[in-house]
Amino acid sequence: VETTSMPSEVVAFERFLVQTGGHNGGWDEYDHQIFLKIRNKHHAGPSFLDIAVTEIPTHTPEDIEQHEHWYVEYCTLLDSKKKAIVKWKKAKENERLQMKTGIKDEMKESQSKRNNLLEKEKQ
Repeated sequence: VETTSMPSEVVAFERFLVQTGGHNGGWDEYDHQIFLKIRNKHHAGPSFLDIAVTEIPTHTPEDIEQHEHWYVEYCTLLDSKKKAIVKWKKAKENERLQMKTGIKDEMKESQSKRNNLLEKEKQ
């Protein structure tokens, strides 16, 4: 993967995924979905860990706490990635518009020179 043209936030997010087990943080899809369901319902509040421990018996309380920390980092990096992509797209669009404007200006200048030459030839 070429990273020189990608925003640094995209690179950081992709690196995080590779290093931490992908979009599920190394957990299987089933356990991760239960984690998300409980987290969203209880907003990671005080009862969250107690409920998660009983609902996800394949993971220890420490695993669940660690997964919560991983998930917070995941969301932060994902949000940064999304914002960087929006910013990158706007910059690319501005470049395209500037190039388009520059071409129009060059065409006008070329047309003006051509008109001047035609006027001189008429004289």
